[in-house]
Amino acid sequence: MLGTDAPARQLQAERISAMRRLAGAAAEMGTPWYVMTSAATRTATEEFFQSHAFFGLAPGDVWFFDQGCLPCLSPKEGRMLMESRCRVATAPDGNGGLYAALQASGALQDMRRRGIEVRALWMNGRMDVAQP
Repeated sequence: MLGTDAPARQLQAERISAMRRLAGAAAEMGTPWYVMTSAATRTATEEFFQSHAFFGLAPGDVWFFDQGCLPCLSPKEGRMLMESRCRVATAPDGNGGLYAALQASGALQDMRRRGIEVRALWMNGRMDVAQP
């Protein structure tokens, strides 16, 4: 289940496609999109993109990577919360773990290989693609 994030991702993909069309030959090398997911949403997110033919983007230009996780702590005592008797409860580390997740996934190496020097972060659909 992707929830309300699905339409936002579709809109973003359409914006990337439109920007590439406007850029013409200058965009021949592709405009990669690095999509951070969680372990809980990764499969559904990939299936969503596949079922929509990546919204016209080249599948090789869409890179999915998982955000990291941190242990959950109780708010008052700061004790680790347990998911079960043998497993510590965890939660995604969110935007704070972005660069560590990019590094761990190999996405930063992919950016270097592509010659990407400038990165724009898009969070929750509040930023237009390729804005100065």
